[in-house]
Amino acid sequence: MIESVKNITVKELHQKIKKGEKFHLIDVREQFERDICNIGGELMNFGKLMENLDKIPRNIPVILYCHYGERSYLITQVLTENAGFNNVWNLKGGINEWAIEIDTRIPKY
Repeated sequence: MIESVKNITVKELHQKIKKGEKFHLIDVREQFERDICNIGGELMNFGKLMENLDKIPRNIPVILYCHYGERSYLITQVLTENAGFNNVWNLKGGINEWAIEIDTRIPKY
């Protein structure tokens, strides 16, 4: 089976941010998680995201993140395999990995 999910590391995302590259960041966690910490992006849990597929850009990279990268992985897979997106990436390790590798001031939960 061919792997349909594209992953991006926190270091790669950090480089994109530093270079000012254009992309759309989506936080697929719940509001209570975002209240603890976030790295920006539009908050859209799975249900909201599936109801608003028309609002997700198809002409620039879209990067999804969650706590550990598991939910965002599954949502990236659904968007790729079932909704026809070819521009979506999963943030491998999620915000937890970001807190370890990029910004240790971000609270881990």
